[in-house]
Amino acid sequence: MLRKEHIFVILVIIISFITVPVFAAEQDSKLKFERSHASIYYGDKITFSGSLKDGLGYALAFESINILEDDGSNGSEWIASTTTDARGNYKVSVTAGYWDGKGNPVEVYAVYSGNGFNKSVSTKTYTVNVDPRPGSSYTESQKSDRTIVSYRTSILTIDLMKGSQLETFRVYPKLTDPNGNEISYSGISVYVDNQYKGTVSANMWSHSISCNLGNNFISISSSEFQIGANTYSSRSDSESFYCEPKVTESKSTTTKSTTQKSVEKNVPSQYITNTINSRNYFENQLNLLKEGITTAEKSLSGLQYESEDAQKKIDEAWSVRWNSLVSHNKSTEQFRLADRYLDNDEFISAYNSFEGLGSKVKSITDDLIWISKAIEDAKNLEEVYQKDKFRFCFLWWC
Repeated sequence: MLRKEHIFVILVIIISFITVPVFAAEQDSKLKFERSHASIYYGDKITFSGSLKDGLGYALAFESINILEDDGSNGSEWIASTTTDARGNYKVSVTAGYWDGKGNPVEVYAVYSGNGFNKSVSTKTYTVNVDPRPGSSYTESQKSDRTIVSYRTSILTIDLMKGSQLETFRVYPKLTDPNGNEISYSGISVYVDNQYKGTVSANMWSHSISCNLGNNFISISSSEFQIGANTYSSRSDSESFYCEPKVTESKSTTTKSTTQKSVEKNVPSQYITNTINSRNYFENQLNLLKEGITTAEKSLSGLQYESEDAQKKIDEAWSVRWNSLVSHNKSTEQFRLADRYLDNDEFISAYNSFEGLGSKVKSITDDLIWISKAIEDAKNLEEVYQKDKFRFCFLWWC
């Protein structure tokens, strides 16, 4: 049963002053894996389940999990895929096959390929003995004919240059395997200050892409992708880029660019003070909100209600909690970009970037308040449901 102090903490944490670590851009991941049977008859259902959390113990929702069979030097054989739910749990049931031939034990494990914020991870292997049902006969055609899939690590690095026009840039995403061999892939996503700009091909210069005046935070990423029998892990990289302003005469380009940098370095002292104050404020707010997200997860964990309306509220709260975590991750990246501006004495750019966090912080705060209210509403709905259930049973002597 939910304790009221959990709800109270979610609200209080937003306005209290607590020092906690800043959330890392890419953390370790923790993947748990279980199988329902250590031995099973061919053709029966076997269930694989577990949970996925980040390095700090927060649930990772709606992430892809692959269940594989280890074939040693022959790679890995795909068995099943599933997705974690709002609480970071997953479960998938499949028909047991002779994945490694009749009489051979099967070594199964789970794999998570990462998402740019959280690293890829795989579990240890667990043995499953798939035995023929007594009285049945085995034919070679019964041996699993699933595609052998080999999971590979990819390496993605970014290189930038000026575009063919001012206020544009070109990107060169270098994508290789650990041995330096280039990987051909056309689905590299490009972001400018966390705004999606489209996809480009790996290992070649892209077309010109628009950027914002001044310093930009350019990032690229590749999701998990498959080429033939090889499945490559997701990766990302980023770099700052100074975008020159548009001018009518080419001679004035250098002058204006120099002037822009000079203005950044000669701003009024009050402006510098406001920028530093803004940084400290939002650093504290992001830390507090991260703690609030953690408290929200603890408050939601284990809540199961008989009332459909009450349970629906809890499921919605889990979804909102996940959205708040994603928004917090993006806000943290924007904070780091602003911090880089500040390190370079680009106070105007830094101030604008810090102040741009205001709406995001408010949105996350609203989410946490909504979660708190949803928990309380669900509790009340369940109480009404249980009272009505008891009243009905009393009248009918059940």
